[in-house]
Amino acid sequence: MRTTLFLFLLTLTASAFAVEAPTQVKEPTTGKDGIINYPVISPYQAGENAVEVLLPDNLDPAKRYPVIYFLPVNDGIDGPWGSGIQEAKRFNLHNRHQVICVSPEYNYTPWFGDHPTEPTLRQESHLIHSVIPMIEERYPVIKGKDGRMLLGFSKSGFGAITILLRNLDVIGKAVSWDSPLTSTAIFKGEEEMVRVFETDENFAHYSIPGLIDKQAKVLAVGPPRIYLISSGPRPTGSAKILHDKLTGLGIAHGFKVDKARQHTWTSEWVPVAVDVLFESETKKD
Repeated sequence: MRTTLFLFLLTLTASAFAVEAPTQVKEPTTGKDGIINYPVISPYQAGENAVEVLLPDNLDPAKRYPVIYFLPVNDGIDGPWGSGIQEAKRFNLHNRHQVICVSPEYNYTPWFGDHPTEPTLRQESHLIHSVIPMIEERYPVIKGKDGRMLLGFSKSGFGAITILLRNLDVIGKAVSWDSPLTSTAIFKGEEEMVRVFETDENFAHYSIPGLIDKQAKVLAVGPPRIYLISSGPRPTGSAKILHDKLTGLGIAHGFKVDKARQHTWTSEWVPVAVDVLFESETKKD
């Protein structure tokens, strides 16, 4: 009897520890630029982070708005590369496209997905299970994949495409500008990559070429889900590699050759990327 009771209590204790704490969202503040800052404590990130939100002027609660999640390249929202949401504000993209812009902060980047062993380095889970529900509980958004878009460049561009491919039932579109790491295996020289992925076996779960092969049948149906912007006057680099792969598999996608720009948020490519995301909607008008 005592043994049975002990095992029962042990099971309850284990179950209690298995349940992750809910995301805590603190009272927001609004800056002079109109960007709303929510302090957030998430079970998938270490300590307190922020989620920044930029709303269209004269937000109509009776309407439903799409959301663009700007994925960071470095620790924190702002850094040496600038800020995607600040670029949205600078070019009035939130009003021009009538879209809600969101920029989550992370305790560690680049955005390569969930770390296999460290629970506070799980960026993909943080977005899917903390950030998106937080936004959709507070604002009049289009819920479901049709209203959710990802935008990133460089390492966060890699993240945007991988998260889309791993969550096709959750995310509708992703656009990537100048994103590297389209290889089928880990680059051993990339210290940050090795830190997150640890092994080639784990990397295979996030490899863009492998995920495209795996999801080819789903991607071949319906409108484009992946949008690529080539950095430079000719279609070269990672965007071209992915473009050729998608084309070879007969998968519809967006592809645009952009001019050569600095490797920053601030080199005026963000409005180009957002225009590409809304291309299909514009054609319907």
